[in-house]
Amino acid sequence: MEMPAYAVLVPSNPDEQDGCIWHWQHNPTRIVGQPVRLLGGKPRQPQQSVWDEHFLDTADLMEAKNRENKTELDRLIREQLDDENLARVATESPEAYICAQLASGLEGAQLVLWWRDRERRLDVGVYCRKPRTAAYARLLAYGAEPFPVGRCPQCGKRFIRSRWHPQTYCSTRCRNTHNVRESRRRKRNTRKKSQGRRRRTKR
Repeated sequence: MEMPAYAVLVPSNPDEQDGCIWHWQHNPTRIVGQPVRLLGGKPRQPQQSVWDEHFLDTADLMEAKNRENKTELDRLIREQLDDENLARVATESPEAYICAQLASGLEGAQLVLWWRDRERRLDVGVYCRKPRTAAYARLLAYGAEPFPVGRCPQCGKRFIRSRWHPQTYCSTRCRNTHNVRESRRRKRNTRKKSQGRRRRTKR
């Protein structure tokens, strides 16, 4: 199983900690510890309050970029930026705009060395004091390709994509509904074409 690129750590009570960050403090000089908890499990769903429109807007940009839909990408950027000059610059370099959007969500995250209590060893992690920063860091711990948040083309719902099996739809039901509609649409088109050929033949 592929492991995340880094452990995401958040502040913890001493009785719930998975480890501790130790560092020097001056005046007076001493070693102090910050108890931390490992943020594990599945990332929280986009419908929950920790996700803001800032991140979800960026997810829409990534969808348009991956489809190589420049028109849609430019439209989304202009909707997100009120300043026409900023929008013009961002549409010239959408990759830079996307990177800046995501980096702003990681503001305050710190690369730290911490002691794992259970394994009795040192490890590298990313320490996040704020829930929003931790949510960004946790979601992006496996990287940004494929982008971890998608929008279902059938119902429009946001959902967390699996890293190992990136899906297009939020559920099997939506996928099946979409496939049935597409099948019916293809049959209608085939029927119309065959009817058109019969009319031309009769003439």
